[in-house]
Amino acid sequence: MTSSCRYARFRAGERPSEHIPLGARSVGHHTVPAGWRDNVFRVEHVVFFWTVNGAGAIRNAERSLELGPDRIGVYMPGQVQTIHALEGDWEYCWWTMDGPQASEVVAGFGFTTGVYNAGPAPLALIRQLEDVIQRPGRDSEIEAASIAYGLLSAAAKHSLPRKARKHDERLVDAAVNRILASWQDPSFGVEALAASLRTHRSTLSRKFHRIAGTTVIEYINAVRLHNAANMLKYSDESIGQIARQSGFADPNYFAKVFRARLGVPPSDFRKTSRG
Repeated sequence: MTSSCRYARFRAGERPSEHIPLGARSVGHHTVPAGWRDNVFRVEHVVFFWTVNGAGAIRNAERSLELGPDRIGVYMPGQVQTIHALEGDWEYCWWTMDGPQASEVVAGFGFTTGVYNAGPAPLALIRQLEDVIQRPGRDSEIEAASIAYGLLSAAAKHSLPRKARKHDERLVDAAVNRILASWQDPSFGVEALAASLRTHRSTLSRKFHRIAGTTVIEYINAVRLHNAANMLKYSDESIGQIARQSGFADPNYFAKVFRARLGVPPSDFRKTSRG
């Protein structure tokens, strides 16, 4: 069998456009025969390999690490990339990321050079990135970066050690309890919440979204709007008073958020909810 390469695609520019902190550099989907070896070179970007079928290996320092099905291999910038196929055909997908914050973001998800369990490869996301990555223009670069971030998130879902997941779940539980105790305070937000939990805002936001399925501010607003809707339905207080008692310092912002989430202004909601 000869090597085949399906949809190996690269960004048009050598570097991501200005103000794109995490760029999608390349993407591909390969099937190679047993014994195949790629060129050996030093990478200046983050590389992810994700096995679909068969098995390959990457080299980390002096050790060869096997990449079986549903496993990913990672190279960080400055590492020497050495990959090869093991027995049988090796089908794998890959993508690379660069930009001023690429290493920091990837490390924030718990990755460094090595091999991790990751579940089935998200080929639909790979195909989406293939469709977008070569399109010219900054908007397309941003879209490609968003898909690459989605691939990174998908990899992180199963790669996080169980002990770390338990720790993150406790952090999110503590965040929810603090939100339920503090949502009426207009000065309470993501920064205050993170400070009270002694964690960085970005760390809290990332872990909260992964476990709760929503952002911190969306959760806080959902709690506040639930209270506001009840007050609109059952009390005669003004909309401004209800906004302030629900944790919104600005009644206009309250009305904007209320309409965006419930589809109607607070005044209309009050009329329809009372029949």
